[in-house]
Order: sequence, then C-alpha cells, then structure tokens
Amino acid sequence: MVVEIFKRLQDRPKLEVLATASEQGLIRSLVQMDPPDHTDYRALVQPCFKPSNIKTLEDRLNVITELILDDMMGDGSERELDFVQDVAVWPPLKLIVELLGVPEKDEPLILKLTNELFAGEDPEMMRAGDDPLSGIDTVKSLYDYFTALTDERRANPREDLASYIANGKLNGEYLPYKELISYYIIVATAGHETTRTSISGGMHALLRNPDQLQLLKDNIDDEDTVKLAVEEMIRWTTAVNQFSRTATADYELRGQTIRKGDSLGLFYASANFDEEVFDDPFKFDISRKPNRHLAFGTGPHQCLGLILARMQMRIFFTQLISRIDEMALAGEGEYLRASESERVQPSDLKRGFIARSTLSCF
Repeated sequence: MVVEIFKRLQDRPKLEVLATASEQGLIRSLVQMDPPDHTDYRALVQPCFKPSNIKTLEDRLNVITELILDDMMGDGSERELDFVQDVAVWPPLKLIVELLGVPEKDEPLILKLTNELFAGEDPEMMRAGDDPLSGIDTVKSLYDYFTALTDERRANPREDLASYIANGKLNGEYLPYKELISYYIIVATAGHETTRTSISGGMHALLRNPDQLQLLKDNIDDEDTVKLAVEEMIRWTTAVNQFSRTATADYELRGQTIRKGDSLGLFYASANFDEEVFDDPFKFDISRKPNRHLAFGTGPHQCLGLILARMQMRIFFTQLISRIDEMALAGEGEYLRASESERVQPSDLKRGFIARSTLSCF
C-alpha cells in the first residue's frame, strides 16, 4: 500500500512525505494532535469561534437558510425531493465556504471532495468505487486546492478564516506544509459534513416519530423547546460514530486492563445510548432533559465549532417547521456504507427520504 501511495504521489514531489509512517498518514490536523501541538494549533483560529463572533453570523445564516428553503418549497405544491442531497447539505456548506472565504462557484467542488473523503467504502461516494486507494487522489486534490488558496491569501489577506490559517504562525514561522493544508481540510470538511448529517438524521427521526414532530410544531416559537429538540437530534444521530485513540498510561476500566500504547476504539454512538446515563435511551424524545450526550466529544478535543453547529440547526429547524404543512417519508432511506462489515447510523442517510410534502410558501 505504501508503495502504491508513493507511485500516486510521483507527480507531486512535495507530497511524498505524506506517505511515510513517521508523518502519521495523509492528514495531520487537530484530530491527530496531542498537547502542546494541539493547544497551539487550536489557539490559532479559536477567536473565530468565540460566542460573540458566532452571534454575528446569525443574521447571515438566517438569510442562507431562507433562500435554501424557498428553493425547496418551489411553488408550494406537493412534491417529492431528496432531502439529504437537495436540502440538508447546503446550509452548513454555504456557511463554512463563506467563513473560509472560498468562492461560491467552488461550493460543488468542496462538496464533492468532502463526500469522497468521508466515503468509507461506499462505491457511489468514492472517487473510484473499485479502487480502495482512490481517497489518496481526493487528498491530492484537496492539497492542490488549498495550496493555491494559501498562496493567494498570503499575497492578499482578508478578514476570513482562510487568511487566519494561511498567515498563522507558531514560534514566528508559518505552519509546516502538511499541518497547514490539513487545517483547511478539517475546517472545510468536518465543519459542514457533521452538521448536514445531524440535520438529515434529525429530520428522519422527526418523520419517524410524528408525535415528536407535532410537539415541535406546537412549540416552534419557544426557543428552549427548539434547543432541547436540537440536542436530542444531535444525540440521536451522533454524526461522529467513532474515533481511535492510544492509551498513554495503564488503566483499569471495569475489570478490563488497558495497557499503555493500546489502541482504543471510542464509540460515541454507544455512549449516547448508554442506559446508565439516559432514561429510555432508544426513545427519540425532544423534551429530554438533561441530555448529557458526547456527540461533540469532551475534554481538549471537544468540537471547536459546536456553538456554530447548534446555531445552524436551531435556525434551520425553526424556519423549516414554521413553513411546512405536511411531510411524509417516501420510503426507507439509502444508507452510506462505511465498510463491508459495518452498517452506519441512520444519521448517515445519503439520499431521498422525504417526499410528498405539502408545503406552504411565505
């Protein structure tokens, strides 16, 4: 596999280092870092995600969402549509593209590369469905795109996230090439993929639980109700299913010995349905309180954009539910395939589950 990776990188000599084991794979972002690197790199853009700065995005996000829903509603007559691909992907994608300062015309490209990066082993989403290493070509495309963006922002910096990343320095030096491009990748991809997944999974859960949908409709003007509903959608979908971590010390957990250096699978979906933490965890309950889910992680690696994600979902569902008269499923959704042996969460629906919606246009 390493030999094949090197072959595919021959036309990009600068990228050959990405194939070496010592460089920890194709991407090294905040996800792959420990302190002190994690602390230093996270601090570079943390000001962009402060509550005060996020608040300024609210008006813009309201406009973006309204335009997307206008397009979804058409003339207000009954219609079928693919909620995942036609609706849910766009609010978070458009917002993160604006934050980065990426041209609007490049939105489809960012969406395509994101789908490929998170494709797992789904042959339809992969760049080449019969090529397990096609993800390398996707990463090459991402590196090429953000290398060009870096050059442009260093020559002409602006007030956008791309300029923060391109011109960020540690110890007086620009970020190393791999970490620099990886920063763009994690923001541009994880910054919208998880939110669109939560929107899709949340909508699916509401349609599968009409009593909860009606409860949300009846209280859509109550901000506290909407906030609780969003938290339950996030718990229910658990957009990030699992991570791998390495133990830094020996530890005993419920009679199981974990050794220093052991690789551990952290299954967030399991944690979010833990009977010891949640009453009736397999019930979708938009009034659930407290809701101590771990969908955003915890500790130093807690999601940097969690405030933004919550705000996006609150705005989206407040607008959507206020404007919809009736919604119904067209059938069971089609699921992403993470691997040959794994069924993914309902959150990872990739196409068409909302249909025959009677819509009222404003």
